[in-house]
Amino acid sequence: MNSPYEMSESGKLIEKLFELTRDGKIKWTYSNAVPRIGEITQQFFTTLDDDLDASIWTNNRGAGFLITEKNTHEPAVTMMPSISRRDLLAISIGHDHDAEQGAVYVLLMALVELARRSVDRVEPKIDRVKQLLEKLAV
Repeated sequence: MNSPYEMSESGKLIEKLFELTRDGKIKWTYSNAVPRIGEITQQFFTTLDDDLDASIWTNNRGAGFLITEKNTHEPAVTMMPSISRRDLLAISIGHDHDAEQGAVYVLLMALVELARRSVDRVEPKIDRVKQLLEKLAV
């Protein structure tokens, strides 16, 4: 269950990520999540800093947002560095969300779509179609 704090902070971060993605300052990568029966999941990742990552996802049931931190430490026994991840902030919103989660849900879904368009490089392709149609119109 999402706490009011998680929803509030996630909403602020999602809005900032949306603005930065729209301005071309955040680059997303796509990952195929392991599908469950009858479920297609789209998941996008971006690195915010050397040790901070953000991910967003959507599937048939809902959408989510996650900020993780890389924890690097050296175990005393092996002396080999070990990397693990720690969740700093996470929300999950069902598509049949409550009214108070509506604004965050709308922002999250807009960010997922913007990330998808960014990864698929949709805008340059649309520009190319426009140019082709203009040539045909002459």
